[in-house]
Amino acid sequence: MRTSYKVLLGVTVGALLALNIHLGTACLQAIRENSRLKSRVNDLRNEEEKARLEFVLKQDHMRTILTDQEFAEQLYRDKEGYIRKGKMIVKFED
Repeated sequence: MRTSYKVLLGVTVGALLALNIHLGTACLQAIRENSRLKSRVNDLRNEEEKARLEFVLKQDHMRTILTDQEFAEQLYRDKEGYIRKGKMIVKFED
């Protein structure tokens, strides 16, 4: 009877040890995954902040184009290569 008790105790301790090793491994994997996900969240937050700033800058630029007639004309002339009437073009030869 004594031997079967020791065997049962040994099997139980072995099973608990194996379970603890398995749980420890699972915890380490969860910690690594959590760290990876936190890093990804931080990256996404930085991208979001960058996108918000870019949006605000574009909004300000659009507001300037819509409200400042002179700026809009200058922008159009620069883009299309036109100059304003009465302006002189000077070409320098190399």
